[in-house]
Amino acid sequence: GYTLFFGPQVARQDLRSDLAHTDILKSYPLHGWQVLLGEILTPIAILTALLWLALFAVTLSLQPRNLDQITPELRVVGTLSVALVIPVWCALQLLVPNAAAVLFPGWMHAARHRGERGIEMLGQRLIFVAGQLLVIVLALLPAALGAFVLVFISQHFSGLPAAVGLAAVAVFVILVAEVWCGLWWLGERFEKFDLSAEIHP
Repeated sequence: GYTLFFGPQVARQDLRSDLAHTDILKSYPLHGWQVLLGEILTPIAILTALLWLALFAVTLSLQPRNLDQITPELRVVGTLSVALVIPVWCALQLLVPNAAAVLFPGWMHAARHRGERGIEMLGQRLIFVAGQLLVIVLALLPAALGAFVLVFISQHFSGLPAAVGLAAVAVFVILVAEVWCGLWWLGERFEKFDLSAEIHP
């Protein structure tokens, strides 16, 4: 649970760590969205591997009793559905702090030079975490609504396991679209980004 919700705050091998080297990153023959995608791929891979291992352990150890609705088939489909969504979930969560690094570089710069300690840094982190949770909830609303509608409609025709699988694919497509839009928008901002002008107006 901690990795699922707070892993992106710990896995900082992305633009938050490379913010001081944006002049070098912008010199590469890449579009802004490609640079940002490359920056978040490492923490996505790390968090996805950890969450897949945790999901595998939960699936093997969970033995529901007195719940006839949770059939072995449904457990397999549910596990594969969650595994499908996890990488996109991690990407969506990592976009928010990287967006903060692009939109509020002064805060990130101050945090790095103050050793990330002190009451003001605690307040800053609380603001970022609250903002990240709000953005994630808003981003998940269309996917959750679509999944609910699909499961409600299709389970009567194809059964619950197939409905869950179909809903997982729909959630995956919606989240991929949101991640792509976020990468494109942040890429445009990154191409116009000037760290020296942002920190020293």
